[in-house]
Amino acid sequence: MKYSLHWIREHLNGELPETNTLVREVTLRAFEVEETEVVGGDTLLEIKVLPDRAHDALSHRGMAREIGALLGVARKLHTPKAVPVNSGVSAVRVTIEDSTLCPRYIATRIDGVTVGKTTPEIAKKIEVIGGRSINNIVDITNLVLFDIGQPLHAFDADKVVGGITVRLAKEGETMTTLDNKALTLSGTELVITDDEGVLALAGIKGGKKAEVTSTTTSIILECANFDTTLTRKTSQKHNIKTDASKRYENGMTSLFAEEGCAVALALLAGHSGSGVKIGATTDVYPKKEEIVNVGVSAHEVN
Repeated sequence: MKYSLHWIREHLNGELPETNTLVREVTLRAFEVEETEVVGGDTLLEIKVLPDRAHDALSHRGMAREIGALLGVARKLHTPKAVPVNSGVSAVRVTIEDSTLCPRYIATRIDGVTVGKTTPEIAKKIEVIGGRSINNIVDITNLVLFDIGQPLHAFDADKVVGGITVRLAKEGETMTTLDNKALTLSGTELVITDDEGVLALAGIKGGKKAEVTSTTTSIILECANFDTTLTRKTSQKHNIKTDASKRYENGMTSLFAEEGCAVALALLAGHSGSGVKIGATTDVYPKKEEIVNVGVSAHEVN
């Protein structure tokens, strides 16, 4: 993954050494830095992150945490600004048929959005690491993914019929992905559906049915967690590899979903038009993860 040094610094409360020293320390003690490049006053680090660390290090915050620990630089904690909930916006109905395949699903409806160009600051962040700025809604979901590692997806709410259900596909169901790839499903894939049909391949790719376009005025923001093995098998089966599937298939904590939703809503409130109305969040989390503290002493290591 390409990391922006400027972006990494946003998560640290202290000075970093010059680039050569930083690269040496990271390569010898954590991850292989394969390449460095200076782009527009920023330094890009191409860092090879193996699958055993993808769940925490495939994000700028995750890499900043690692670098901070290596170099004794304190982390900077960011708390997203709380957004007011508008009682006039209907909550999204969410059903999870198998919580082992989808441990957590969070959905929020936002009305009154204006889809257009993103801010130069957000666009620059995405483009400097090799991404493409699309619009203010999609760019915010991508920003959160590359910042803290949590994938998100936005559906056009007016194209979603009824509620959202997370379930296994029915054999023979079809969908067209956002990049116009027609799929016929075998029944082994986890999908996001409305009352009419398939909206997305869960954790992998959205569909054309509820695509956000320039005429979209209401969205449903999805922030979830999906089974690692099924995500990987579905990705391989249909030959679709995305930034989202890469993170899900290596395992993630469901706690990221709540944080990712909060960060995205704060950004959407400030970058999606003055008439934005954010509804109550639906958070389906059948079996909460246990938080465990793990310690090791110098005596035990010796």
